[in-house]
Amino acid sequence: MFPRIRKFDLTIKELQDETLVYDLKHQKAHCLNRTAGLVWRQCDGKTTPAEIARILHHDLGITVDEQLVWFALDRLKRARLLEEASAPREKLTLCSRRALARKLGMALLAVPLVMTIVAPSVAMAASCFPFNHNCTLDSDCCSAHCGSNNHKCLG
Repeated sequence: MFPRIRKFDLTIKELQDETLVYDLKHQKAHCLNRTAGLVWRQCDGKTTPAEIARILHHDLGITVDEQLVWFALDRLKRARLLEEASAPREKLTLCSRRALARKLGMALLAVPLVMTIVAPSVAMAASCFPFNHNCTLDSDCCSAHCGSNNHKCLG
């Protein structure tokens, strides 16, 4: 298996210890910690998970089990940051970062983490949102207060 990153509809910002990826297609923002970012950058369609583990060992300076790479690939697959044809098969049976850290005997900081948030659509960003009242667009509250400085309504 040779995992490959999605190359289209993504905006990528590399920071010192994390990689920020905005998925234009699914309108989601992803923050990859250093380990997940290192794995993701190695997904070129030519490098195997075993080779990625060796690269991580060199870059992180810690012993890296191939299972750590599979864990990262699973998280990247769930975030839709890998091309579907190259997405990993279910090879990992662990369910949490903590369980993986315990099993491999490493700090949680080294375990791959992909945090995702849904970015608001243009319509959501332009809609009214309550500050002091729980109004909805079809309520009397909304028609009476939406657009005023102190009251906004749910869309």
